[in-house]
Amino acid sequence: MDEQAQRHSLWVATTPDFPEYPPLNGDAAADVLVIGGGMTGLQTAYLLKLAGLSVILVERHRLARGTSGHTTAKVTALHGLTYDHLTRTFGREAAQVYAAANVAALDDIVGIVRRETIGCGLERSAACTYATTDDERARVEREVRAAQEAGLTVEFRDDLPLPYETLGGAWLEGQASLHPVRYLKALAELVHGGGCRVHEMTTALDLDEAAALVRTDRGVIRAQHVVVATHVPIFDHGPLSMRLMARRSYVVAAPLPDPLAGMYISASGNHRSVRTQEIDGQQWTITNGEPHRTGEGGDERERYLRIRGWTDDRFVLGQRYYDWATQDVFTVDDLPFIGRYRKEDARVLIATGFKGWGMAHSMVAARIISDAVQRKDNDWAGLYDPWDRSFTKGAGALFSQAAESIKALVIDKLISGDPACTHMGCTTKWNEAERSWDCPCHGSRFDEHGEVLNGPAIRALKSPPAAGG
Repeated sequence: MDEQAQRHSLWVATTPDFPEYPPLNGDAAADVLVIGGGMTGLQTAYLLKLAGLSVILVERHRLARGTSGHTTAKVTALHGLTYDHLTRTFGREAAQVYAAANVAALDDIVGIVRRETIGCGLERSAACTYATTDDERARVEREVRAAQEAGLTVEFRDDLPLPYETLGGAWLEGQASLHPVRYLKALAELVHGGGCRVHEMTTALDLDEAAALVRTDRGVIRAQHVVVATHVPIFDHGPLSMRLMARRSYVVAAPLPDPLAGMYISASGNHRSVRTQEIDGQQWTITNGEPHRTGEGGDERERYLRIRGWTDDRFVLGQRYYDWATQDVFTVDDLPFIGRYRKEDARVLIATGFKGWGMAHSMVAARIISDAVQRKDNDWAGLYDPWDRSFTKGAGALFSQAAESIKALVIDKLISGDPACTHMGCTTKWNEAERSWDCPCHGSRFDEHGEVLNGPAIRALKSPPAAGG
């Protein structure tokens, strides 16, 4: 790693005064237990507290240090090439519901920031999906038509205010960006107190679904409802997990003299995302790309070098910058799972599979889950319910995921001898760039000593080889 680079999230590094919350101290009870201290968990807890319910939120590590603290933090209803896919796969009505849900989520987040006067650098700007080849341009043009039919005021623009050549893009005004960790810091302070509690360094170990009871390493928590907001649902070892896949990508943040108008992502498979953010008077450019399935990135150090090189060619890196990796979860049909953890019971609720668009979808999830807990109707719930849509929509991806899991469970274990993930036994791969053991099945990650970095794994690895050896 270059001496000038800091392998930390810009968002975490520029929120030094995040208060620590105490671990759970003995058994407890509440109306709702929320597991996970990121965007979904904290926003859900906030909405439930506003509704007058008692909430306990537990986080295994520190709040906002997982995916929410490593995102590019674009709050938008324009999600790459999603609307064309949704229309072709699920129909126009599904695309319209998806658009309405994400537009409302954007408005909700902006409303919370303004109502609670949260200092998180909220900025309103356009979002854009851009093309760099003729084939990508044709796909973007189809996306514009599908997004318009879904109800978004998207237009195709040929001239984009980027410092490098493009072939135009889908352009949607009125979107937003913010500093995610400062936003979540404020939400945690709003949730904690007044009959609600936030507990860090508290690991959920076991779930009794029938009783909505969770055993943690610090005590037992009883609730009327349990919300599993852990990116990939912990406790699940089959029906949901087999329909999920984790992907990592790489982020660079560097000082930039002037702001960039708009937020951008390319239509290419090896996407490039760009936006700027002002933090304490300094403009930063934030770029992202080089995606790959978790545990299958080759030498991840090369990924960092490529995204740094791409950024430097277009924006020029300064003498100081941050780079880090982020992880996203995809469902087999590319539509998030939000709702019932099990088909026959609504006491346990989950949210996962946001596929890189978790800023808006975290609030979609918070609204759906909050309404479910309060037994209110929600116009979006049917679209996102994991059990209310056909498995055949993602059959090809499901078979591919199953094949990868079998490979990691059987073949890799016999060949490599690398440690088995404690979630479902898949063989982990050593990641030299992050000094971690990464699971290609469902995205669990462990540090070089075997301790859990990312779920769904709950328990540490058994005797990992020293330093990836």
